[in-house]
Amino acid sequence: MKKLIFIGEKSTSLLRLINACKLMEYEVYYFNNSHEAINKIKEDTSNLIVCISQLQNTDSLLITQLIRKLYLDVELPVLFLAEKFDYNFYRKFILSFGSDFLLLNTELNEIITSIEYHFQKMKKINADNRNSSKKNVHDLLDELLQNGKLNHYKNKSLIFTEGNYPQYLYYVNKGRLKGYKTSDNGKELIIQLYGKGDFIGYMDLFGEDIYRFTAQAMTESELLLIPKNEFYHLVKSNFTFAYETVRVLAKHNNQKSERMLELAYNSLRKRVANGLLLLQKKFNKSTSDNSTNFSIKITREELANLCGTTTESLIRTLSDFKDERLIFINGKEIEIRELSKLKAMIN
Repeated sequence: MKKLIFIGEKSTSLLRLINACKLMEYEVYYFNNSHEAINKIKEDTSNLIVCISQLQNTDSLLITQLIRKLYLDVELPVLFLAEKFDYNFYRKFILSFGSDFLLLNTELNEIITSIEYHFQKMKKINADNRNSSKKNVHDLLDELLQNGKLNHYKNKSLIFTEGNYPQYLYYVNKGRLKGYKTSDNGKELIIQLYGKGDFIGYMDLFGEDIYRFTAQAMTESELLLIPKNEFYHLVKSNFTFAYETVRVLAKHNNQKSERMLELAYNSLRKRVANGLLLLQKKFNKSTSDNSTNFSIKITREELANLCGTTTESLIRTLSDFKDERLIFINGKEIEIRELSKLKAMIN
């Protein structure tokens, strides 16, 4: 049965609407206390719409935000019923993820039509959720990517910066990118490399936190931008996709911990060897990971930031590797000649 919860001070217009909804055979509940209303919502959120009108000594926006925070993982429309239109309040309500803003002095038929629209919309979303749960992860990812916006970035373009709030999940369609943190004295440390097929920023997006690093293009790149709400919806509506997301997050966290240990305790030679191997593993176009035919153009400063050292120390170590015929250097291009020896160096 379709359920309506009304929260607000009793007024002639609100009571008129409540009585009309009862005649329409909705299951109606009325509360002039937000605490009691939220307790009722907790009992069952299925097939439910919450209608909030002005409450004395209570911030209606605060109630809307609280309901949204408590029930972010379910489809729960929240409508506001106002005695008069206030544009500033309307904007704040919509930005608080309110579903609809209705005037109580409007014709009852119009208000009930709007309520019924949200019930039908909720029914469709729930049906879509059931259908999506039957699809495999690859199908869901394909659908997610098809809805993405393709953006082009020049070399050295910033994708996002540390301290900003995530709005998108980024998928690398083409190019090479880096994620780095900046110290108080302006020194960069590259903590992650990204190539075709990688997602960027999902840790911070999933944690609903600010970005903890800056992402920048190392070459001309193409990224698909997926709105965060679409990503959240998929995670919440499909257990398999949510499980895979958590698994990827755990793997990423383990890799990050291992990398921090390597940077903290490995010798300079090992750090530089590991940096070259990270580049080979991430950007090697050969089907074989053991292919020695790998070269890459990268600035000495970027490679130093990847290895956690100064540019001068990096150049000396690269010169040693060249003398030992582990690598070949031609300007900015570095070619790995002895992959197995570099691997042996860090093991």
